[in-house]
Amino acid sequence: MTQNDIVQKLWNLCDLDAKAKAFRGELTAEWRAENPELISGENSAEVLMVRIKVEKAKQKPEKTRWASEKTRATT
Repeated sequence: MTQNDIVQKLWNLCDLDAKAKAFRGELTAEWRAENPELISGENSAEVLMVRIKVEKAKQKPEKTRWASEKTRATT
């Protein structure tokens, strides 16, 4: 059983009220109030998304004309 299977089974066991609270952020409200430094500044969602996009861009090979022609030839 993979981790995704386990997560899916647990998710299916949750009641709808708990899922609704999770989506509204109510399950983490106290933690967020106690730890504002962990969710703001360099740890804000916006900054983290920029970091993720930069890392993804580094990992993707640059597309070239040759690569696109090779892809067309194999399809």
